[in-house]
Amino acid sequence: MDLIGVLDPTGIVDGLNAIGYLARGQNTNAMIAAVGIVPYIGDLGKLTKYTKSSLKTGTGLIDDVADVLSKGDYLRIQNAATRINKPITVVGSRASGTAKAYSDWDYVVPGLKSKNWSTIKNSLPGSRSTLDNTPRNIDIFKGPLDPTKPHIIINPDLK
Repeated sequence: MDLIGVLDPTGIVDGLNAIGYLARGQNTNAMIAAVGIVPYIGDLGKLTKYTKSSLKTGTGLIDDVADVLSKGDYLRIQNAATRINKPITVVGSRASGTAKAYSDWDYVVPGLKSKNWSTIKNSLPGSRSTLDNTPRNIDIFKGPLDPTKPHIIINPDLK
C-alpha cells in the first residue's frame, strides 16, 4: 500500500495504511505511513523505510540501496526474506552497481534449506519468467559472506 499511497495525493491510502500497521503492532511503519499523509512531502519519509533502515553495517556494505536496486526489486527480496524469516544478501554485480540488463542475481542466504528455496524461488528478482520465456538467472550461496566485497543485506520485515 506504500506505493499506492505515493500515487494518491489525498492521503487517504496513507491514513488507512497507518491504521493497518498500528493494528499489526508495527509502530515504526505506522509512523512512516502517517507522515505520508502530507501530500508529496510525506512520501519522502517512505524512502527511508526501503533504504538504510533494513541494512546492517559492514566494510563492503552499500549505504544507499536506491543507487543499485529498484524499489520493486528491493521489496521482492524483502518479501522473500520475510517468507523464510532469514536475511537475504545481494552480492556480485547487482550489489556493486555494475550489473547489466542480463546480469545474473547472486544471493547469500545462510542455512537455506530446500523447503525455504521452494518458497521463494519464483519471487526473487532473476526468477524464471513464463511471460517472456526467460530462464532462471539466480545463483544462491549458503555462505559465508565476504564482508569486504560489496553487499546489500535485506532483512525480513518484522511484523
